[in-house]
Amino acid sequence: MNLQITESQYLTLLNVLNKKVILETKTGLGIYYIEKAIKCGYKSTNLWKKNKYKCPSKFLINAKKCGWSDILSYEVSGFKCTPNKPASLSVDERSKLNKLRFDLGVTYKTKTKENIIDRLFPLDLELLNPDRPDLVKKNYCKPYCISDRISCFIRVAKENKEKIKSKLGSINDSQLDFLMKIAIAIVGWQSDYGNKDRLYDIEPKELFGITIHPWDVYKSSSAGRYLLKQYAKKKNINEPSFGPAEFKISEFEKTGVESEFGYGIDTFIGSVLATMVTTWNAYKAAKNLGLSSGPSENLIAKNNGIWDSIKGTGNHLWDLAISVHTWPRDKMIKKYCKTTHPLFAGPCNSPTYSPFKTEQSWNDWKKSTQSIQSYYKRTNESFPNNLKVLQSEPILNYYPFLSGAHGEIKMGQLDSKVILESVAKQLKSFSCVNLGKSEKKLINILGPDFKKLKSGFSNIA
Repeated sequence: MNLQITESQYLTLLNVLNKKVILETKTGLGIYYIEKAIKCGYKSTNLWKKNKYKCPSKFLINAKKCGWSDILSYEVSGFKCTPNKPASLSVDERSKLNKLRFDLGVTYKTKTKENIIDRLFPLDLELLNPDRPDLVKKNYCKPYCISDRISCFIRVAKENKEKIKSKLGSINDSQLDFLMKIAIAIVGWQSDYGNKDRLYDIEPKELFGITIHPWDVYKSSSAGRYLLKQYAKKKNINEPSFGPAEFKISEFEKTGVESEFGYGIDTFIGSVLATMVTTWNAYKAAKNLGLSSGPSENLIAKNNGIWDSIKGTGNHLWDLAISVHTWPRDKMIKKYCKTTHPLFAGPCNSPTYSPFKTEQSWNDWKKSTQSIQSYYKRTNESFPNNLKVLQSEPILNYYPFLSGAHGEIKMGQLDSKVILESVAKQLKSFSCVNLGKSEKKLINILGPDFKKLKSGFSNIA
């Protein structure tokens, strides 16, 4: 059933999601609302109300910039600030935090854990961190590999190895290990392995005097997710991206990770699993096109002073699959052919190709390198439009040069090989990321190291 709503109804619903009736009590739902106020950056529901239910507060934004996940920890630390690094409390400070929570009325304990509020909104910090099962299961994430989060992901992946392989389809153990390394490295590129906040770093919206943050709408309910997608569609804008891998809502939902494995878009484990799904699908699509498994090249870019080389994985199929995480799939996963113009390759499935949408973008690009400037000065060619594609001359290892927000041919910004080279470089230090060859033993089994990643990875093509 398709739900049709007006923009006015949409705004009203967002208002309801963020501006619920506040119960000033110390038990039951009252504790939930006090917790919600604190999560938005206020020490009382009255203060939250006074600020028109804005979420997050400026105080919380400052706390997050200083490495804290909440305002109470920030306060008991003495407002300690470690920009771009996760902050932590000492033992004494943790005691102060517990006392502060108690004073604010958010320490809610019962004789059993069966209370509905306790189950829905647990106050134990360990239960609120699905990426760290070792906090409640000692030694669960052993052996240690790179970081606590990565170690725990490997353990979870080992326990679900056959389920993961079944979901991906047609993947062997070597490919699975390499895919897992790639996915972890991509998340490393996007959020420093989950250390950077990728939930509240999107600018909130001011609607009728009420500040609405997309993440608060997303986590409120399935209706909230639906509304965010519908709003983006109606306004013809991109859906918001969340989590350590910065997935758009629809892209994450399509992976099926949350429904099949139980890990959400905001978790490190869910982000890596979803990245494995999308990367493997891109790899298979590139392979099905008949593209090369040798090293990636773009001789046009190299010969014209744009790129000196492409320092990828040594396997063009994997290089393209990695790049799809941040660059348009329809431009990366495509068979390219030579054209009648020496500066451009074009899609083999089209008889003609126009590299630029406007003459202005072409004029800007002409000034990008000395080699290109010399070419146009020498040839005095006009705007390249409807170039003939030589469909019988494919370039099977062609790595597209893309830049700009939507993958245009544009200089002066991050281009399509930046994420690839960053990920490929990280892979060299990931020898411990391995699920092993045995399905019975879950720990202390590591396969052979990938020590020489400069070659073509022939065992995983």
